[in-house]
Amino acid sequence: MTDFFLVEFFKGYHVGWREVTPVVDHTSILRALIYVAHMIGDLDAAKKIEEGQVRATGLFPVVGENLPLVPFPHIPSKSKEVRYLWATLGAVEKVLRVCSGSEDCFVKETTDDKVKVRNLGKRKTLELKRTGPVVYDEDVHIEVSGELYEVVVEYRNRLDRATPASDVFIVEWVRPRTKLWLAIEGLDNADALLGVLGEVGLGGMRSRGWGRFSVERLDSTYRLEGLDGGWRYLLGSYPFLGCIEKAYGREVWIEGYSGPPYNSYMLPRIRAISPGGVVKAKEKCDGVVLSYVRDEWREEKAESSATVVFNPLTYGI
Repeated sequence: MTDFFLVEFFKGYHVGWREVTPVVDHTSILRALIYVAHMIGDLDAAKKIEEGQVRATGLFPVVGENLPLVPFPHIPSKSKEVRYLWATLGAVEKVLRVCSGSEDCFVKETTDDKVKVRNLGKRKTLELKRTGPVVYDEDVHIEVSGELYEVVVEYRNRLDRATPASDVFIVEWVRPRTKLWLAIEGLDNADALLGVLGEVGLGGMRSRGWGRFSVERLDSTYRLEGLDGGWRYLLGSYPFLGCIEKAYGREVWIEGYSGPPYNSYMLPRIRAISPGGVVKAKEKCDGVVLSYVRDEWREEKAESSATVVFNPLTYGI
């Protein structure tokens, strides 16, 4: 069963691999839920996530009457503007129907009020409506003013207690201008764990009040599934593995530090397809659990100082 949730941050968040990003990937959500599960002693929930039995989406905005949005599909495009656009799941479905089974599908044109997708092989052109940064199908009406996220820059000053020296530094965090949605599958008490996470806070700089949020259930009829065979739209990142036959998406590198502040160390980089990618799987792709063992990532569950779980929900036709 897939549970949908609506999240509202009180201030904002500081989440990302090496840099702050508006979209919180499902890998960050699952890592945070593992932390919360261990903190409250729910070892069964932690074990399910760590063994790849729990699927999730990233955090994405909603507009209007809590209409879910996702990144516009990362198919080839003549316009760089596409990488900053959002889409309804209805629009994503139409793009998948036009582009599936073809390798020559691309975004032909973007204007202030429409986006055109062209499939040369099928000789089809799809025209979708656009309002601001949101692309949608004709079945809905959307009003959007401005960007959906704001990246806030704060200037701070640190002092050296041993000397009179000081240093100005910059801290960035993201303030979403809408509520955000996410979905979780395979976790019976997901609402309880998210409630605790909302009180504890998600991401960094939590002592400054960042990362705290409220959560509620969201009624949704969208059917989300795992990464099975056929063309699927990724609602979370996924590493480049043998079960992926073809992929249209943006390459992301997951990297950063692990360990306590007094003994941190750099983790090896992980190459993955970002949320919004359109992939074709040869077969069913299971969740991928990577454990940091002996200076490398291993595709196994092991006693490790760092674990990353890739198990995204996807949308398809």
